[in-house]
Amino acid sequence: ESLRSDAMRIRVCVLMALGQYAFSQVNESICVNAFRAASMYLGMADRMTQLLQANATGMVPNFVAAM
Repeated sequence: ESLRSDAMRIRVCVLMALGQYAFSQVNESICVNAFRAASMYLGMADRMTQLLQANATGMVPNFVAAM
């Protein structure tokens, strides 16, 4: 559930940044939204790696080792 929530928040941040960029309002808030989306994505990717290590190491050992 937490991963779904994070994915939705990432989408919203990215859409907000794209919308602001489309209207050529390049300012600090665009950078903040882009940074927020990237930070949430990294956190979500880390939790996904932990989830895979805990529950699916037999199914995807090469993927887990690469992370």
